[in-house]
Amino acid sequence: MAATVQSHSITNIANSVSSLAITKPSSTVDGELMVAALVYNGSSNPFTAPAGWTLISDSNSSNSVPKGLVTYYRVASSEGSSYTWTLSGNTAGGAILRISDVGSSPIGASSASTSGSADTGTPSPTPSGLTPSQTNSLLLAFTVAYQDSAATFTSTAGYAIATDNPSWTEQYDNNFSTGLGNLSQAMAWALRSQSTATGTLSFTTNVNVHRYATQLIAITRFDAQTFTETVTCSDSGTTNNVGFNLTVSDLVTPSDTVISEKQKTWATENKSSTTWTNIDKS
Repeated sequence: MAATVQSHSITNIANSVSSLAITKPSSTVDGELMVAALVYNGSSNPFTAPAGWTLISDSNSSNSVPKGLVTYYRVASSEGSSYTWTLSGNTAGGAILRISDVGSSPIGASSASTSGSADTGTPSPTPSGLTPSQTNSLLLAFTVAYQDSAATFTSTAGYAIATDNPSWTEQYDNNFSTGLGNLSQAMAWALRSQSTATGTLSFTTNVNVHRYATQLIAITRFDAQTFTETVTCSDSGTTNNVGFNLTVSDLVTPSDTVISEKQKTWATENKSSTTWTNIDKS
């Protein structure tokens, strides 16, 4: 079962931000994966993350006026309705992506560009490829791009990887005029059947941009998993004494739990989850 993008929430980019709060995506349930992507002015990550968020990668356009992109992840677990990152008055904004059906180690692979500065409408920062740890991985493509001049930069689109390029769906596009130029973050996703190296990630913009960075992340899928349960059984009567450990290994999928017939008999007979009593019906 492939990991699936369900929804997102977004906080628009703004100037002079010292506290960046992003709402938890709607309908998030415990166990789902959240991936936060934040953009900023500067040469390195300016954010202090809230508790429970793990850094994936930090990348920036690596020039005299750099623009950066940083990603974090967290598995949802009965927390509040929003999350707040603190920083020191930067231009900043961000979004949180909600993903279901992820594996126990959700980040299968990640790659961030280390540079990108040119006057182009088809940015291709390098390096920014990866090799997924599984087939049928969910690929997430994150971008930040900046245009120095007029307010004409409005969108990022046309995502592609160099090898076995899948079909991409853009999830969001967050654009802002800083007063000096235009800053945009965007994100798209795709399911890719191959586990081979992706090659470089590239994207297109509606006009030429001057600084940019990307991150490509592979999310692992939920597979059938094997669990082992031990049940201790005893007899409270005077005959047919039984005292043994019943160990059952069952194949568990998101929609089905298979219970052995012997375990089911004990459970149905005695309605107890810890101690089982044998009833002699002879």
